[in-house]
Amino acid sequence: QRWWIDWFRQANLLAKYADAASIIRSKEMAAGSGMYPRDVLLKAMRGRLYNWVDQDGWRWYSMAAVGDISESLDVLAQSIGSLLVRAADRWRTVPPGNPGDVLTHQAADEPPVWLPGGGGGGAFAGALVRNLANQSIPNSTTVAVAVTAELYDTDDIHDNATNNTRLTVPADWVKARLTASVHWTSASAASRYLAIKRNGSDFDGGARDFRSGVFSAYTVISTPVIAVTPGQFFEMMVWHNIGGALSVIGPSGATYFAIERVE
Repeated sequence: QRWWIDWFRQANLLAKYADAASIIRSKEMAAGSGMYPRDVLLKAMRGRLYNWVDQDGWRWYSMAAVGDISESLDVLAQSIGSLLVRAADRWRTVPPGNPGDVLTHQAADEPPVWLPGGGGGGAFAGALVRNLANQSIPNSTTVAVAVTAELYDTDDIHDNATNNTRLTVPADWVKARLTASVHWTSASAASRYLAIKRNGSDFDGGARDFRSGVFSAYTVISTPVIAVTPGQFFEMMVWHNIGGALSVIGPSGATYFAIERVE
């Protein structure tokens, strides 16, 4: 019971040392009510000025005090989901981000900001597509490989029927990484070429592989992390000079095309 005794002691001290006008008014209000003037004063203060510690060490505050603090914080932000962070000059608000955004540290003297999730900070985004059938590639002709099955596609990056050679960059993507793999049919020695093209052309950071005098080849290439713009499309292009048509094998599962969002 000691904490309750302490609480009443604090309440009596608050009543005893209140200003004269408050004491007079509390006596007037308590007259005939069955309440003590002290209780009138505490009710008027709504418990803002007291707290107590229980036997387990927990410090208890009145709900009125919690409400007062909440109303004070509304001066800074009232949007549901807003955060308060300490800036160099004062406490500032960080407005709510979009679904999937990640709160990102900027610099030692700057508050964090919400940025689109990606890489290790948010949900994975990308596509992995492959061939289901062989594709015949004419001699000495550069051809985009058609991919007709999606192992996964998080953002409508690929279409199995329309422009199915393409992986198209979705909205809000800033950086990405691509990988292409081709399984050639075994044949007499010849040169074979695989490249990742952007909008039909080479680009900085692009990947390509050229091999001569090979019979059967599995070729895998990958780009570094590159800057991308929504609407750009990428294709894996192949070429050979065996002298006749040569197939890229689909059913083996070794011919595939992939893109992943990094930022």
